[in-house]
Amino acid sequence: MRTIEHSTVAAAIAALGQRRRYAPGDLLFVEGDRSHSVYVCLEGRVRLFLTMPSGRELLVGIKMPGEEFGELSALDGRPRSASAASIGRTLVAEIRADRFMELLVEEPHLSV
Repeated sequence: MRTIEHSTVAAAIAALGQRRRYAPGDLLFVEGDRSHSVYVCLEGRVRLFLTMPSGRELLVGIKMPGEEFGELSALDGRPRSASAASIGRTLVAEIRADRFMELLVEEPHLSV
């Protein structure tokens, strides 16, 4: 497994967030859910995808260690625009959306 590569936002989430382990294929959140958290991948990989009306999945992206995700819903307050599932054994740090917003106010350079 890869280890975290620090970016400023990712490092802040990793430092403040609660760590959660996921087994292969576990869902972190589902498209349409209300946002309660922002994440950074610490180990493993996370698949972001949309479910089409036909039931097929459309891959949106893959998050690697050191990459944050889930921040758009935290910023705009809208439901999740995609689903997220672990690829293999995965470790993430999770921070509450309201705490993420406070962090951006406290540390404005992070919003860049």
